[in-house]
Amino acid sequence: AKHFRINPQSDRPILFEEHITQIPYKILLLLIGLYLMKHEGARDNDSINISQMEKSLGIKKTSLSKPLGKLIGKGYVKKDSLGNYSIEHYQIKKILGELEKWL
Repeated sequence: AKHFRINPQSDRPILFEEHITQIPYKILLLLIGLYLMKHEGARDNDSINISQMEKSLGIKKTSLSKPLGKLIGKGYVKKDSLGNYSIEHYQIKKILGELEKWL
C-alpha cells in the first residue's frame, strides 16, 4: 500500500507518510490497514477500540471522537456494540479514491 505498511513485529499497520496530518485520514488508513491485515491472516479481527486507536495514532481520545462520528455518519466506519471501530470494507475503494485527491 502507498500510505502504510505492515509492521512484522506487531499486529498493526504503520502509517509512513508524515505529511498526513488530518485526523480522519489517519483513522481511515489505520482501519483499512487493520482490515487488510485480517484478510492476510496477520490479525484475528479488523476492529479497534478508541484506546487502542489513541495508542496507535498518538492522538488523544478526545480528538478522535468527533472525526469518528463524522466517518460513521458518512458510512465509512462502523462501531459495534462493544465500542470497537472498523472500516466498512465495501467503501474502501471510494475512500482511497478520495484520499488520493487530497494527499
